[in-house]
Amino acid sequence: MMFLVGCSSEAQHESWSPEQFKNVVQAYGDRELASEAASITGEALWITEEGEQLEIPIPTDEFFVSIAPYRTVTHDCEIHSLTGCQGELVHETFTVTVIDEKGDIVNQDNYSTGVNGFIDLWLPRDQTLQVFIESGEEQVEAELTTYSDSPTCITTMQLQKS
Repeated sequence: MMFLVGCSSEAQHESWSPEQFKNVVQAYGDRELASEAASITGEALWITEEGEQLEIPIPTDEFFVSIAPYRTVTHDCEIHSLTGCQGELVHETFTVTVIDEKGDIVNQDNYSTGVNGFIDLWLPRDQTLQVFIESGEEQVEAELTTYSDSPTCITTMQLQKS
């Protein structure tokens, strides 16, 4: 998979399909793409190359959040750095369930943390959701929001034995 991000114009990035956008975000998270810096807010992907910053709007109907479940080590963060954030638990599998305010399951699947120790999720925008993460006898739950000013980096979900 190859993406041209450093030498492309901003207009080219704005024409990315939602799938292309997600693939680029995933490639940064998997450390397959590198830049001076790449981070993602509730509104845009920010890429810094050769001292210049490029802003690429995220798909309007979805929200990206990256969660680093942890046992003992975490870091404070709100805006996910695709090139810098590192979670404690690398290549571990978790069952993730996301429930909306009506009690409907928005997402339920098994996810493995990547080389960066994070689980990346694309969720519906402008909602308050409950997230449940389980692995064996350990679990954690938290409320998160998916508004344009909501955190995209969740590092506060400490696993506890049930």
